[in-house]
Amino acid sequence: MLGEQFLAGAKLAIHMMLRGGYASEYDAHVGRKLANILAGGPLTSPQLVSEQYVLDLEREAFVSLCGEQKTQERIAHTLKTGKRCGISWRISAPTHTKLAESPSRLSPNRMKKRIDITIQYTIS
Repeated sequence: MLGEQFLAGAKLAIHMMLRGGYASEYDAHVGRKLANILAGGPLTSPQLVSEQYVLDLEREAFVSLCGEQKTQERIAHTLKTGKRCGISWRISAPTHTKLAESPSRLSPNRMKKRIDITIQYTIS
């Protein structure tokens, strides 16, 4: 997981989409939850984590979102119309290929240069 370096960039991209009118306030809220999962939650630096750690972050975000009125409205809309409501998020963070093999070989400065954030949106 990439930690707070990725999270900061993802939050900036989400903020720019919100300010540009491409995302609603709730779209941004969901996007920040997703970015937090991809960043590894409270990790301050890039590190390897277990699959269970990521699943726990996903479950926490999913349960939290399911309890919100806007999420329930979006689910109802999708079930009624068969169409998605809101923005479809895709946030990716390709890193140096050797990161998976040996994260200790790369300095944090070199890793910062390798983080690339892409948010793709589709409004349905």
